[in-house]
Amino acid sequence: FSVEERLSWAENRQTTRGKDMAYSLLGIFGIYLPLIYSKRKEHAFRRLKTEI
Repeated sequence: FSVEERLSWAENRQTTRGKDMAYSLLGIFGIYLPLIYSKRKEHAFRRLKTEI
């Protein structure tokens, strides 16, 4: 699966916290990132994309 396709899997995901949409993809990409809940959803996705 392409990176874009795997990122799209989170688009319609319903989570309690917005940043969990990004964190739910960590395993799919085989990435370890410490969870930082004091930051916004956009920050979580930026960190994920940087690691990809």
